[in-house]
Amino acid sequence: MIPKVINYVWVGGKELPSSTKMVINTWRRNLPDYKIIQWNEKNLPINQLKKIINFLENVVSTSYMHLCPII
Repeated sequence: MIPKVINYVWVGGKELPSSTKMVINTWRRNLPDYKIIQWNEKNLPINQLKKIINFLENVVSTSYMHLCPII
């Protein structure tokens, strides 16, 4: 069975924008069986964080870039 987990990355130390909080609350409301994990500077292995930052620096940012899945 595929694990019911939603992973997202939030780095930079700033508070989540209200629009992002609304999206996450929608996940919680519509997917109550799913575990939602925020990865950030406190719980993300530093080598993975550097890879993610490097990746993000090399792509065109969109308003949804803050919610990119980790696969």
